[in-house]
Amino acid sequence: MSDLFSTEQSKRLFAFIAAGGSIGTLAGPLLARQLAVPVGPANLSLIAAVLLVLAVICANRLESAAAELRAGTPGFEAASAGREKQAVGGGVFEGFVWLFKSPYLGKIAIWVFLMSLLGTFVYLKYVAAVEASSADRAVRTATFASVDLWIGALSLALQFLVSGRIVSKLGTGLAAAVLPAIFIAGFVLVAFHPAFAILLGLQVVSRTANFGISNLARESFFTAVTREERFKAKNIIDGAVFRGADALNAWVYKVATAVLAAPLFALVSAAIGAGWVLLSLSLGREQEKRAREAGKG
Repeated sequence: MSDLFSTEQSKRLFAFIAAGGSIGTLAGPLLARQLAVPVGPANLSLIAAVLLVLAVICANRLESAAAELRAGTPGFEAASAGREKQAVGGGVFEGFVWLFKSPYLGKIAIWVFLMSLLGTFVYLKYVAAVEASSADRAVRTATFASVDLWIGALSLALQFLVSGRIVSKLGTGLAAAVLPAIFIAGFVLVAFHPAFAILLGLQVVSRTANFGISNLARESFFTAVTREERFKAKNIIDGAVFRGADALNAWVYKVATAVLAAPLFALVSAAIGAGWVLLSLSLGREQEKRAREAGKG
């Protein structure tokens, strides 16, 4: 998407596009539950394969569809105008090089790492709180399912109704800063009042804000880089950095909670969130600068 749409278009359109993912998140389990008995588990895999083939067809059609829109729609200007189907070349690991060559891409990688860090902290505290709330596994499972349902429903409503307006109005920097600001407020509350309801609320609100606002802004950051940077560095950031950070940060959490008292751990996490806010604002300013320079060019 960041290869097909300009910075301004991404602010308006990415939320609506992301809503498709939220619909799938809700529809997938519902379909599986309804079809598991009538068609059988093996045939569910065949249905999933058909859906994946349809997704590949849609993805393959996107670049040519963007070219047609550009030709027939006044004011439509795809970010990849004139570059459809052009290979970027190079090796698969060159994305690591770009993270060090480009301070902008390096900042995005740090942004993603901090999202994983504080997101992991909240998630593990939330899981511990749910497990401590009841010894009944069925009750705990129902709680997890209810929280996930609220996150999915609220994210979908946000993406369809207001996300595009929020990102366009605030700009990508402030929109990206919404998530760390929520973490700051949540960790401060947890430091002084670590109630079960606060941890559940923080999980719901932070995940909803991520899917509905901040993650859209983060994806929009990639509209302001070259095609080579985008296809190489984004691969590394979304894969190695994000998933690697998830694994690493679980260990960071275990060590931090072992050496820090619970209130101090929460306040340190809030301080990390403050640095994350500043990073978000810096990325937003740089993206707008890059977009202006690209427009002049």
